[in-house]
Amino acid sequence: IYCKDTDKEIPIGVASDNYECKATTDYIPNRLKEFLVEIEDKRFYEHKGIDYKGTARALIENLKARKIVQGGSTITQQLARNLLNDNKKTISRKLRETQKAIQIEGQYSKDEILNLYFNNVYFGKNLRGIRSAGLYYFGKEVVDLNQSELLYLLTILRGPNYYTTRPEIAFNRFKFISNTLYKRNLIFII
Repeated sequence: IYCKDTDKEIPIGVASDNYECKATTDYIPNRLKEFLVEIEDKRFYEHKGIDYKGTARALIENLKARKIVQGGSTITQQLARNLLNDNKKTISRKLRETQKAIQIEGQYSKDEILNLYFNNVYFGKNLRGIRSAGLYYFGKEVVDLNQSELLYLLTILRGPNYYTTRPEIAFNRFKFISNTLYKRNLIFII
């Protein structure tokens, strides 16, 4: 969907049942970046794409549980996986992802990595990018999303098709994220 604005066309929405939709933005709220780092990758600003402590912790917990209960992927590794467009759980995919994450870290600043992440992350329903998600789920541009809407989008990040079809589980994750951010003084109202 396009809107004529003087001499140029600007996209105002995305719609597709069959094809991937992507709408990028130059504006990602700083608070959303802070929220993501706190929830997904606390050592984001300390590592160079691979968090060896986080990987070791996840490996130990997975061995204890004798199944995969935790992941050790950094935000940069998640971005790499999205750019490679490969979700197979294979060692070769993980090696390519690791190599790509190191390459990304060498090429971009941390802020640029977060912008790339939010413009490429999958939000279910064939949607890529925070702008597509804001337009689809709330009919709003990213700049107009309120705190609850931003937190909802963070809630569904780990598994958008899973969480959007299971409202009770999504609500519990939303409460967990909200409480975590509240306890860490990143939000002041839940």
